[in-house]
Amino acid sequence: MRNLKKAMNILLAVTMMIGVLAMAPAAGAAGERVDVAYVSAAGEDMGTRSCIRVTKDVTNWSNGWYAFRYGGLSNNTFYVNGTVNLIICDDCNNFTADAGIILNPGSHLIIWGQSGGRGYLRANGKTDYRPGIGGDATSGDSGNLTINGGKIVAEGGNGAPGLGSCGHDSGVITINGGNITAYGCNGKDNVPGAPGIGASGSGTMNDIYFYGGSLNITGGYNASSRPCLASDRRR
Repeated sequence: MRNLKKAMNILLAVTMMIGVLAMAPAAGAAGERVDVAYVSAAGEDMGTRSCIRVTKDVTNWSNGWYAFRYGGLSNNTFYVNGTVNLIICDDCNNFTADAGIILNPGSHLIIWGQSGGRGYLRANGKTDYRPGIGGDATSGDSGNLTINGGKIVAEGGNGAPGLGSCGHDSGVITINGGNITAYGCNGKDNVPGAPGIGASGSGTMNDIYFYGGSLNITGGYNASSRPCLASDRRR
């Protein structure tokens, strides 16, 4: 009887532990939820969304709403899977993604701003052949990117564009609004530099649509002589 009671207690403890683990968020995927208002590219009120607040450790974004609030620095790489809506809040005065934002194949990152248009995000590829936002040499073809608002500075690593892809095909890039600065980085080991927005290396640029907002685009040294929006294909 005593052994049976002990066994029952052990079983109860194991069951409770399984329940706790089942409720625990996956590492790098969960975070604090906040209600965040956002606006369209034209400044129209779009209501409020329940978002996961991005911190340096919330690195895997999948099919949902996320928000950058306040400043910060992350040396981790952020990965986008599925359709992700990201709001850059007005109180985000400078969040730096210092190892890039990777748009995995088949993904779509949609960036929104708030009414003040002050939210500021900086994305640095840092690593060779990694764009600030897009697909790098190891992630495969880049997903799509749509920007509706916010202040965004994107800088590629060596041989990579600020926005786009390196070594693989880029996704469709659509800019409806916001204040965007994109730097393509110089190449290394006699590899040509990259365009500010586009594809470098053996990658092919998909369609780019610009409907509004502000663009400041700079290509890396010896990048394509064509506009920096073009794919970096050298003759």
